Amino acid sequence: MQVAIEAVLAVFLQILQVTGTSAATTETVTAIVNALLKLIPIIVEVVPVLVNTVKNVIAALEANPAALADQVTALKAQLPADDADFDAAAAQAATNDAAAQ
Repeated sequence: MQVAIEAVLAVFLQILQVTGTSAATTETVTAIVNALLKLIPIIVEVVPVLVNTVKNVIAALEANPAALADQVTALKAQLPADDADFDAAAAQAATNDAAAQ
């Protein structure tokens, strides 16, 4: 699963690097935001090592003029607030992995 999510995040980053400010860009950015809103809870719980990659995608969105501030805020709100939250999410993921085996 980690490899698939990494690939999706890489594609998001590539798309954001070549987008402009047209209506199509706005639709593309909205699609990426909506996908991230669905993926972030999974990433935080299952593959927390990718949280920094998600932060990079959010930073790219933040730099894109087609992204709305409330979209970026919504994405950031789903990320662990600090290292303690990240560590808790990583510990929970490890527990879930152990229970699944």
